[in-house]
Amino acid sequence: MESYKVIIKSVCIFLTSVFVMSACQFSKHKTAANKKVNRQTTSVANQYYTLGADYQQKYWHKSQGSPLIPYPWAVRMLNLKTPNKDGSYSPLLEKLDEKNNLIKDEKSPYLLDWVGLSATWTNENDRSSDILKAEKEEAKNFKLDNFGNPQVAMLETNCALCHTGQLKVGDEKFIIDGAPGLFNVFGFFQDMAGSVAALMFKADELAKFLLTFGYKDSEVKGLACDFMLNFTDEIEMKRIPFVNPRPTKDECINSIVLTNPPTFDKLNSFESMVSQYLTVDTIGKMREKNRSVLNKYLEELLRMTVYKGTNYTLSYEQKMAMDRVGKLISSYPKAEVQKGGSGIGRNDAFGRIANSILRDKDPLDYYAPVSHPFVWATEYKAAFHYNGNMNSLLLRDIGQSYGLGAVIKEEGTLRSSANIENLIDLENIMHKIEVPQWTKIIGENSLDKNKIIAGCNTYVKQCMDCHTASEKVGPQKKLLQYKVFKINEPGLKTDPNYAVLQSTPYQGKYLKETLMKLVQDTLELYKKDHPDQVNSYGVLKERAKDLALRGPDEFRDTYLGNVGELKNDYMTLPTDAKGNSKGYGYVARHLAGIWATAPFLHNGSVASIKQLMTPPHRRYKDFKINHLEFDTQTLGLKQPSSKEIQAYCNKTPIHCFNAEDSIYAETFYKLYEKYENGKGQLPRKDYITGYGNNNRGHYFESWKNLDDNDIQSLIEFLKVLEPEDEYMWKDRDNLYKIVNNQCLPGQKLKETLIQ
Repeated sequence: MESYKVIIKSVCIFLTSVFVMSACQFSKHKTAANKKVNRQTTSVANQYYTLGADYQQKYWHKSQGSPLIPYPWAVRMLNLKTPNKDGSYSPLLEKLDEKNNLIKDEKSPYLLDWVGLSATWTNENDRSSDILKAEKEEAKNFKLDNFGNPQVAMLETNCALCHTGQLKVGDEKFIIDGAPGLFNVFGFFQDMAGSVAALMFKADELAKFLLTFGYKDSEVKGLACDFMLNFTDEIEMKRIPFVNPRPTKDECINSIVLTNPPTFDKLNSFESMVSQYLTVDTIGKMREKNRSVLNKYLEELLRMTVYKGTNYTLSYEQKMAMDRVGKLISSYPKAEVQKGGSGIGRNDAFGRIANSILRDKDPLDYYAPVSHPFVWATEYKAAFHYNGNMNSLLLRDIGQSYGLGAVIKEEGTLRSSANIENLIDLENIMHKIEVPQWTKIIGENSLDKNKIIAGCNTYVKQCMDCHTASEKVGPQKKLLQYKVFKINEPGLKTDPNYAVLQSTPYQGKYLKETLMKLVQDTLELYKKDHPDQVNSYGVLKERAKDLALRGPDEFRDTYLGNVGELKNDYMTLPTDAKGNSKGYGYVARHLAGIWATAPFLHNGSVASIKQLMTPPHRRYKDFKINHLEFDTQTLGLKQPSSKEIQAYCNKTPIHCFNAEDSIYAETFYKLYEKYENGKGQLPRKDYITGYGNNNRGHYFESWKNLDDNDIQSLIEFLKVLEPEDEYMWKDRDNLYKIVNNQCLPGQKLKETLIQ
């Protein structure tokens, strides 16, 4: 149990900016007669539905049991971190589309109007935890459960936040369920953390915040100054931001003007105070002490605001939720955008969860960012994530909930807020998401049909072998086994960081020995605690179905090879002539729907398919990623001229991808070649020198023979590439067929060409 306490403590303070582990990677095609694809024009966009409205709303808003901050705070506070263009400050939950690329959902029956945001009550049974708009006034304060215990509404994220895509073609916007979202992970959580931190360091902002909870003007100045002065005293702050020298309480009170708008001195900001006194970079006992002080005052702030005028005691779950807010603040100002970590459309998910569980006191830098993956066509996928390291759907999902912020409800146990029933609901809903069909979304008239067959033949010769399942595996022989390649495979050699850093242990423990056991034991405890719900709601039924399809749960480390016992043959990695199974990197998935998933490669380092087919030294080093403009001719994000890109990205680097010098990856691969030749050991963490932003690799010798017409024809074909039979569209395009590796016109294309 002592080892669990260490893991539990680490999980409870895990950063919320994960994705985690390529969040929500499950998808399935249903062929029921009532399944339809609809395009509906709304004030937001043309929405591509493969889900009915009720299913879509659940997908967009259903809770996973991963709290961020109290909703009563979020709905009242200003975004004090990022001002509007005119210098004013808007409420935290407004203008999220402009600031962080969230998608507005104006028809939501749930509490939040943004895709991927949800809210849930603390201390609540799973199935009744989701909060609807009808409960808005109650959620702005608190309510009592049936036993008289207070419950706080908590703002959450769910998997749709990172896995609902947007594209703009001309004047039309399209929302595509299951597509990668260009959501600004870093910006969103930075705004949230910075806004809470500002309240704690700035008495004038805290005073105005307290007014929104019903305090009188005559009360708030004294309360705010007491809070700020006591807090900064306890963390031994030598000076107070914006005030020098340190004020007395009376001086603090006299300095507050409640009608003044927020003002911040950029050189002397609360951000610098957080960095100096609270961040994970602060070393030794000062860090431990100040984290404890921070949590103490966050709990006090909850009592002062949400529980104003009561004597309620915070539950253990609520204290752990405040602990997570503290972790969010104490980790927040660290710059990770350009040097890996989080950013627009990507996140170092496994790095974060490994630091939380294995390396809380000795964390690795976040140098293995990955692009948010698409989440269609995965029900029959044998292994999940970019490196194919896990085969269990449900356990992967529970791990994701921890990554997004699930907290422990009872000290010393694994009873967590992870909402297992909702997770299964989300799985089943996501099973209904189809591979996006170009002709139904962008439109058949946008195709150059004269190029489709030529493009198909290029696909067969250049792409199909790698990106087609090699066999069907598992107990029922229904799982599609995609190929996993050595990281130094000729023509590949993409950025190695994700594969290598994921295999880094702490005190001899790997993810296989910690994360997997954590989620397994969480599920077993849940089943024990909820026998009626488990049996009636289908948790056991879904679990039995999963095991019958996939066999025993497995977690493997592809880079370290076949380490330890593997119970499923299909999870065993191939060995070379010397019996070596080490050095595997990334899985090649099927390319149906790939057109909707820019930017490309596992680290989101290539702007378009056309750029991917370009010799690596000629690919864009910088490109814009904070917009939705889709280029139908390149299958990627539209880009201005090279000169304009450089000027824009120099001015606003957070809105761009910036490729690092290729020397970092080249140096690593030279060391790997030595290992392959028996002249050294398998290169590990200490040989990683780059930040995960290499955009080289995935360019093959045969591609040099392709001319512009070949590449453009391939692009036209990838728009209409059909999914595998398991996920086939109900209304097929019938534009081509492949017979004995030869491409022939389908019936519909024949009719078109004749006309």
